[in-house]
Amino acid sequence: MIEIRDLRFAWPGSPAGTLLLDIGTLEVAAGRSVFLHGPSGCGKSTLLALLAGVLVARPAPNAGRVALLGQDWAALPAARRDARRADHVGVIFQQFNLLPYLSVLGNVLLPARFSAHRAARCTGGPPAAARELLERMGLPAALHDRRALALSVGQQQRVAAARALLGAPELVIADEPTSALDAARRDDFMTLLLEACAARGSTLVFVSHDERLAGRFDERLSLPALNRARADTDATATETATAGASA
Repeated sequence: MIEIRDLRFAWPGSPAGTLLLDIGTLEVAAGRSVFLHGPSGCGKSTLLALLAGVLVARPAPNAGRVALLGQDWAALPAARRDARRADHVGVIFQQFNLLPYLSVLGNVLLPARFSAHRAARCTGGPPAAARELLERMGLPAALHDRRALALSVGQQQRVAAARALLGAPELVIADEPTSALDAARRDDFMTLLLEACAARGSTLVFVSHDERLAGRFDERLSLPALNRARADTDATATETATAGASA
């Protein structure tokens, strides 16, 4: 599902030779659930953007292969990347990013409006599939025509998850989606999300600081452990500090 080879990435304006990400190899098989963790600023959100093709590892000094379903994102022009993302990737944002002028149902239907591929994968048609997902997420029919922002935070989060899952995208990316929830709502949401991804065969990459959730996933990945750029930076800082102390 996901393949990374020799990824090197630095933001424009970074000091020469300074990389945010330097990852040799990473592969994630189809249908797996992955818990990705690391401290703030270590590049988790940047890595998610690369996995979704929002960012690409070009031009130099950036380099490497970041592929979804065998297709390197950097080999596609921007318009084709956008279309491919709409067809194959569902995203649950930390701030949900629901459209305030749309109803709950209208928000969930957005992927089908942008992707004929995902619309065609909706059993019974997009409206029926959207309502089924919302019901599965514990949001009854009485809420479907309400404005999305009239719901509670926990309910909005489930709307965002239903939107990401509509049309069974091959990859679902979740960026700190439980950060605003208490423990009980967090656990309920995790159960719903993992069950929904498993039912649709979607690969899930889930980023969180909350390592208590890690045991619920097939795989646990530490970005600092994968990222040679951070290791090199930390080693340099340690050596500098040691040299200064010795002096």
